Amino acid sequence: MMANNLPFASPVNSNFVINNEAYTLAPLGGTGRIYVFKFDAKSNTWSQYQELAPLNGNVQGVTVVNSKAYVYSAAANGTFWQYDPASKQLTPKAQFPGAARNVPTLFSAGATVYMGFGVDVGAFNDFFAYNTQTNSWKKISGFNSPYFDGIAGSFVIGTKGYIVYKTYNGNWLEQYDTQTDTWTKKTPLVNAFGTASGFTLNNMGYVCGVTTDNYSNNCFQYNPITDTWTQKTKVGFGSYISTRSSFSLGSKAYVLTVNTDGTASTLYTALVNDIQ
Repeated sequence: MMANNLPFASPVNSNFVINNEAYTLAPLGGTGRIYVFKFDAKSNTWSQYQELAPLNGNVQGVTVVNSKAYVYSAAANGTFWQYDPASKQLTPKAQFPGAARNVPTLFSAGATVYMGFGVDVGAFNDFFAYNTQTNSWKKISGFNSPYFDGIAGSFVIGTKGYIVYKTYNGNWLEQYDTQTDTWTKKTPLVNAFGTASGFTLNNMGYVCGVTTDNYSNNCFQYNPITDTWTQKTKVGFGSYISTRSSFSLGSKAYVLTVNTDGTASTLYTALVNDIQ
């Protein structure tokens, strides 16, 4: 554990790293007001960087293209934004064309942002690509699983995105090839259940926060070469935690967990040698 009682609560897949500096978008305390918080890796502390009032309400994901963060909010039927931490400018972009949703997958490869799936009353299986150069969306291939029950976590390795999704029979894995717009089923986390947070470190994929043994602090590593999963050291303590966000910075991985009432966050970290 690196720190607890952090100045924000309940970040949902809202960490991003630009120019080797980490940030998160999260509510300040229990106010619902969205701030950018910046991470100081030397002191393991977070500080308020900027309030982003237009986002107040329901941030559901962030990804990065060319030193800019792209942010999706499910508030007001769904809005999409570009954020530049260097200039502190938040710019509205073309609205996401799908229905508003919570916990979608949101990742980038090259100059393109990919977003879709997620849940509301039910689960969505549509998928879209956003061209950051033309500020335009287009619908692309989704996958149609009769077992789909929402996203459990996602990560990117090279030009391929990996989506771990929840089912009534554990968590499953789909690989998306951004160059061919095709999906391929990969080895699932059959005995793992629940929502997780995903990240990439040294060309390996990770998901943290799934349940396999009545504990929700499990961490798994995915090797894309061998298409295999390996369980790693548990993240944090206690039987039930909510893993809301994670990121990698240099040779370390960081995982943010949230307590049961959603009012405080705890930061855990591991050296790459500890989890690989």
